[in-house]
Order: sequence, then structure tokens, then C-alpha cells
Amino acid sequence: MRKRRTSLLWSSCQGINICCTAPHQRCAAHTLNLVASKDSEAALQDGAFRTASRSLLQKLKLSGISSPELCLLQHSRGYGRQMIIPNQTRWNSTYDAVQCLQDLTAEQLTKLADALGLPRFTPRDQLFMKSLYDSLAKMATTTKPSGNQEKIRLDVEYVRTIPSILKIVEIVLDILVLICASIDDWYYVGGGWVQFVAASALGTTVILFIFHFFQLISQLSGPWNLIEIIYCGIYVILFLIAAIVSAVRAHLEPSIVAACFFCFAALAVYTLDVVIMYRNQNIECCNTNKKSNPHSDDS
Repeated sequence: MRKRRTSLLWSSCQGINICCTAPHQRCAAHTLNLVASKDSEAALQDGAFRTASRSLLQKLKLSGISSPELCLLQHSRGYGRQMIIPNQTRWNSTYDAVQCLQDLTAEQLTKLADALGLPRFTPRDQLFMKSLYDSLAKMATTTKPSGNQEKIRLDVEYVRTIPSILKIVEIVLDILVLICASIDDWYYVGGGWVQFVAASALGTTVILFIFHFFQLISQLSGPWNLIEIIYCGIYVILFLIAAIVSAVRAHLEPSIVAACFFCFAALAVYTLDVVIMYRNQNIECCNTNKKSNPHSDDS
């Protein structure tokens, strides 16, 4: 007997085996995407919309060209991200391309246009890009294929950034504090608290570093920048208490003196990390406001 195949249907006609494919199943998401595409083509009948659309799409296509001069420009917030070229055969490619430019600041858009020798993005282009992005976002999220399409990969460039260097220094200092606080027996007179602060800070910082290094942060929802600011702010307070406790008990053993020194060092690094992240948060908020109100600088 012939083996049954899941993807094919076999039938017999006058003693001859006939192979036929399974009935065609139309993808509802793809159909909805095609309907939206036809509607967008109909919108091109309007002269003003057609002019703005063609100007932006031309820049989108040219911005995806790879060149050494664009390596620094094709990164967003320290993560490697190459510009996407709109392609009709790719799912939601126009939305993805607009999203890449939407994530860039006005200064980065200007540098990108200058590097490619293109006309600069005017306030009208930025306003149209935001409107197009908001319109496409509803359709793109509705017709997005199920499943996580992003692959976990190493972000080597992250190791060279200031936030990464600070986290590495924090991990080293946490280890040193934990070692120095564990050498002598002063657990019940403050050593237990210092060990707890160092161990918990070490575990949390290592997890955050791994999340950034493997680009897991970008795949998780939530205000992670704000979460990290709150986390580092809490450990600034905890290390301040641990440093004071170590300083009070420093006369007992030399290892406690070393633990006190490294506690103050960790306190300084975590404080610097909070300041840098808070500044970046303010810059990001300002850039977001400028994108939403491109004519605010002219007024």
C-alpha cells in the first residue's frame, strides 16, 4: 500500500493514480494587507499626497544603501540597526522602513541625508512620515505574522558603550565587596547586610547585562530605561547604608576596611549610572516631543 502524505491528496481515476494538491487556503491577514495596499494606491490620486509620498519613499529606498559612512548612523540607542528598503514582496516592509527613520532624531536624519547626498528631511517630510507611520502601524500590527520573528543575537557593539562599561565595573565591584565582606566573621554585626547588598546587586546587574548583550531588552515590553533608573537608584541607597555599616565596623578587621572602600566605589559607579541614564531619558523625551511637534522650533 502506498504511504499517505499529509500535504498531498491521492485519488484514483480509471486505475491511474492522480496527485493533486490540497485545497487552497486564503490567508486572512494577507488579504487584509492587500486591501490596505489598494486603498493606499487610491490615495495617490491626490496631488499633495502623491508628492509627499514619492519624496519620502525615494529617500527611504536610498537610505537603505549600505556604506561605511553610514555604520554609525544605522544604529539606534546603541543597538545595531540597518535601514530597511521598502519592497513589495516583503511583509510590511514600508512600515518597517518608516519605523527605522521614525526612531532617528532630527539631527540623525540630517546626517543621514547629507551622507547619501540627498535633500534633507524637511519639517513637511517629518510630519508626513509621522502621519504615515501612525496609519501603517494599525495595519502592520493587525497583519503581523504570529510568532517572534526577531532572533536572539549578540550585540558586540554594546560592550563598547558607556552603559556596558559601567555595568562591567559594577559587577567587578560587587564581587569584590562580596569577597571582602565574607572573609571574616562579622555577619551578625553588619556583615550580613553588606553581603546581601553585594550579592543581590551582582545578580541583578549580571541579568541586565545579559539582556542588553543578547538584545533581549528590545523584545520585552515595558519602560526598561525607567526600570533601570529606579533599580540603580535603589542600590545607590543600599550601598550607601552598606558603606556606612562597613565604616563603623572597619576597626575590627582589615578586610572590612577593604569592603568599606569597595562599597563607596560601587556607590559612586551606581550614582554615575543613574545620572547618565536619567540624562539619556530626558534627551529621548525631548527628541520625542520634537518629532511630534516638528514646527515648534520655528515658532
